[in-house]
Amino acid sequence: MTGISSLTNSSATSNASNSTNALANLSQTADKFLTLLTTQLKNQDPLSPMDSTQFTTQLVQFSAVEQSITTNKNLEKLISLQTGNQVSQATTYIGHTIRANGSSQQLQNGAATFGYNLSATAQATSIAITDSTGKVVFHGVGETATGDHSFSWDGKDDNGIQLADGTYKITVGAVDRQNQPVTVTTQVGGKVTGVEVDSSGPVLLIGSVKVNMSDITSVES
Repeated sequence: MTGISSLTNSSATSNASNSTNALANLSQTADKFLTLLTTQLKNQDPLSPMDSTQFTTQLVQFSAVEQSITTNKNLEKLISLQTGNQVSQATTYIGHTIRANGSSQQLQNGAATFGYNLSATAQATSIAITDSTGKVVFHGVGETATGDHSFSWDGKDDNGIQLADGTYKITVGAVDRQNQPVTVTTQVGGKVTGVEVDSSGPVLLIGSVKVNMSDITSVES
């Protein structure tokens, strides 16, 4: 399906394979046990018969393990169905512009727009942008009023040098008149270009930026 990454969720397949292998191994072990038990019964001393308690307990244990493996297989089927439904839901976002809680944004053609929200009025707000290595490449001053704000970055560092397109992260700090920290929530946005499935489930892609569906705050178009 177009827009879905070739990196698929292999954990469900792996788990199913593990359960199938475990059930097959258990079956082989049980067969060997029954063969050995039958041989022992055939060759037991009639005057001193075997104690049935031990092998009866073993058979009960085999049955319990088999039931546990079967339960795991059923759970894996449910997880696989749930993941499939989540992927189907995720693909409906492809082509739409969204906003989501997050701090990483794609710099494209020398432009990137970040969003942030101040929980209260700030005395001062600082903005820092880091590259993929964690190096701070830009420092700036932000808005101080309570509420949502937008910050457009032209992709130039503190020395005015144009940086290459790629993924960058914004960090916003704010303090009030008492020099106490103000809670800041950063947001990112853009057009969803695809869906990728990892061990935690499907995530949306805005270029190379990954966004969890649970972090979406709005769908703009």
